[in-house]
Amino acid sequence: MGLAALVACGCLPAKDLSGARCQPETGCGAGYACESDGAGGFWCQVEGGAPDASAQDAGWDGGRPDAGEPDGGAADAGDGGPGTDGGGAGDGGSGLDAGAAAALVGERLVAADFDGDGRLDLIFTDGFAGAVSRWRGTDGGFAPLGAVDAGSSGIRQLVAADFVGSPLADLLPIPSAAPSSPQVLENVGALAFVGRPFPVDLAGRALRGAASLDYDGDGLRDLAVASESAIYGYLDLHRGAGDGGYLGPVRLMWTSLADGGQMFHSVVSTAGDGGTLVAAVTNIGFRYFLVAADGGVTGASWSGSFRGARAVDFDMNGSTDFVAIDESGALEAFRNNGTGFEMDSLLRGTGSTTAPVLAGPVADFCLGGFQVTSNAAGVSLVAVSDSGVSIYPANGPTFYGYGFQDPIRLLDGGSAAVQFDVTGDGTPDLVVISAGDPPPAVAVLSGKK
Repeated sequence: MGLAALVACGCLPAKDLSGARCQPETGCGAGYACESDGAGGFWCQVEGGAPDASAQDAGWDGGRPDAGEPDGGAADAGDGGPGTDGGGAGDGGSGLDAGAAAALVGERLVAADFDGDGRLDLIFTDGFAGAVSRWRGTDGGFAPLGAVDAGSSGIRQLVAADFVGSPLADLLPIPSAAPSSPQVLENVGALAFVGRPFPVDLAGRALRGAASLDYDGDGLRDLAVASESAIYGYLDLHRGAGDGGYLGPVRLMWTSLADGGQMFHSVVSTAGDGGTLVAAVTNIGFRYFLVAADGGVTGASWSGSFRGARAVDFDMNGSTDFVAIDESGALEAFRNNGTGFEMDSLLRGTGSTTAPVLAGPVADFCLGGFQVTSNAAGVSLVAVSDSGVSIYPANGPTFYGYGFQDPIRLLDGGSAAVQFDVTGDGTPDLVVISAGDPPPAVAVLSGKK
């Protein structure tokens, strides 16, 4: 999708695609060319650069899950139990993948270039109505376009990605009712959408979450899909077939739903160190998988009741981390330490006077480079709650965890927020949606340089 993502919070660098495999018919995105190496391979290169056959990723064996689970699926991969690291992530990394990250700006608000004009547009659901609100990005702002029917009421999550092989981002509304026959809103241009069947056959199971990715680096979009039957839940990978369709699943995990078992709330995917990261957010835990180009899988899990997550390099070390929100509205951080992930604290204050960030419930949150003070350094946290919108300016890493300053109130109301450069001055801004009386309103707060 090129610019379609900018970054989940709009302020971090997009993935470096140099050396990634590609297909001439799909290309690589803005600033890159899909070029032949003269030996039958095609590779993404910075426009004007020369292809290099040595750039091919030979892949590595991350260990494949064992067989023998329900429906012939694979056993749960890489789980060392709560708090243990299944390994798999290496040094370096590239932050967020521009093609996949746009889908998870928030549960109810997505920002992507839906009309292909080079500006990010907005789509928002209030979680109740059967329609979603749209705004076209303009020079420094947004123009309301009115609502469009989303096919179902009670939408708990919006996912923006290419689901049907079109050049523009499509929209996947996921209702709380978890339909067994979900539909994708295919983008037909000018922020207009047409309902289409979900491109993967769920065999009658209910859709619980989905994310778009390209784990094998072939230039074709793959899907990670969470679904549930009456007694089992599944997280599957579906490889892109090249004709707009998808091949049969590679099972990452399954779980029994009996006796209060694991229920999926969302799926997050982003570029990782040595592969593609896929995170499953459930009512009893947070779990990540690192999927190598050859399909090898490693991972780990932590217990807890979570409802959503963001992929963001919050400690700014060049590797993607996760921040998850639990059912109480508090936040937990999962920091990429170079060899895997470890749970970390998000704190405010300094030294022995630190306290957890967001001890109370929040409706939405985002992390990024938006700043309102001159002494903030690093990634700031913006929280949206019933009492308003507040920013926790960054203090950066501390001995006790990742530190933030005390909150500063920005607005008295708000429903969802996202950070990216709206005005084009190179500084991340804050976009806040307030549902209120229809139609919803958009406010843009300019970031401090």
